[in-house]
Amino acid sequence: MNSFYITKNPQIYGYENVNMVTRLHNQGDFIVRSPRGFIEIEGFNFKETLDFNELDYNVYPNSYRIFENSYVFKDYPEDGNFKDKLVYELLNLRFGKYTARLGITKNVSPAITSEVSFWIFPFRIILVIISFLLTYLIYKLVRRRLDQDKKARSGK
Repeated sequence: MNSFYITKNPQIYGYENVNMVTRLHNQGDFIVRSPRGFIEIEGFNFKETLDFNELDYNVYPNSYRIFENSYVFKDYPEDGNFKDKLVYELLNLRFGKYTARLGITKNVSPAITSEVSFWIFPFRIILVIISFLLTYLIYKLVRRRLDQDKKARSGK
């Protein structure tokens, strides 16, 4: 039994690490030596490929091997502050459903393929927009209240 899945549930991410786990089961009597392949990540106007099993781990007979892959968008400031991350997200807007496709073709027969979907949601951008909207609404309410008070005082 083989499985390929995203570790976070629900599968909604910002731009941080998208962690994927592949579990391979060798039911045979021989070592599967360094199965290799790729993980292709695809979304709206976006496509990137990661190597699978870069460290050349083997899968021993009658055992399972768990492989972990992590994807971070290119040049994303993982250790940056809120402002750095917000600027990156504004300049590299990603939003919507993404698909990770696994293809293991080297040293396995038959080839192993699987796919899983996840969502990218720009939390920081949405948070800033909501903050501006709330600030604007509060300003308008306070302004209206002050205008009403001013009219009430001048009418007496």
